[in-house]
Amino acid sequence: MLVERRARILGHIVSEYVNTALPVGSETIVRKYALPISPATVRSEMARLEEEGYITHPHTSSGRVPSDRGYRFYVESLMEEEDLPWYAKQSIQRRLQTAARAASGRAELLAERARIAATVLAESVRNAAVATAPRTDEEDQALYDRAYLEGLRNVLSQPEFSQTEDVIDLVCVLEEGNLMRAIPFDNLADEDVTVVIGEENREDVMRRCSVVLTRYGVPGTAVGVLAVLGPTRMAYSRVIPTVRYLSLLMGDLVARG
Repeated sequence: MLVERRARILGHIVSEYVNTALPVGSETIVRKYALPISPATVRSEMARLEEEGYITHPHTSSGRVPSDRGYRFYVESLMEEEDLPWYAKQSIQRRLQTAARAASGRAELLAERARIAATVLAESVRNAAVATAPRTDEEDQALYDRAYLEGLRNVLSQPEFSQTEDVIDLVCVLEEGNLMRAIPFDNLADEDVTVVIGEENREDVMRRCSVVLTRYGVPGTAVGVLAVLGPTRMAYSRVIPTVRYLSLLMGDLVARG
């Protein structure tokens, strides 16, 4: 467990890097967050954080960036989830209600809701989103075969994927036939939201990404999955509550039929 001051500095590094995509220096932290300590003291603490594997040092910069371990500690111990504003919730609800007008039967309705959910989720968090239509337990492994992927452009526009070969590799692994390999559906926890960060992914090309995913629906009746995929430099504090809210909303719609 990190001591309080070092943990606080790690939180500032994560927040700053998520917002700017630029390595974070000690003077930036002291100035922006008005810390009552000197840049030299922050540099000392950053050196300890690097020794312990929570941040890393890009060769081309004197600043630091979070490591996968740093992001994991942030998500589990430091992060404060953002409250979704009422207008964002209303917008999501309205978009899902359009599915009822476009569908002609229950199966088509569930599929259309999943497609819209993927679109809404991708737009809300500015990353890629995946949604599957809910399936029953008498249905086999096809549970995740029909997945809707939206917002891939949001991911490819991030500086982490500025190299052409990185873009090609990610697009290939996220093609429809490969989604089962790319999205760790089998890592889903029984409840709430699961977060898979960087090296925790199975696919090499996905190890620069994080995935936030959860189930929705009525257990034992019909269950689907929602997921957000983006770089490890993801705004977890916004993505996680958005995924959770959409899951609750979709679950209520499935329960009502």
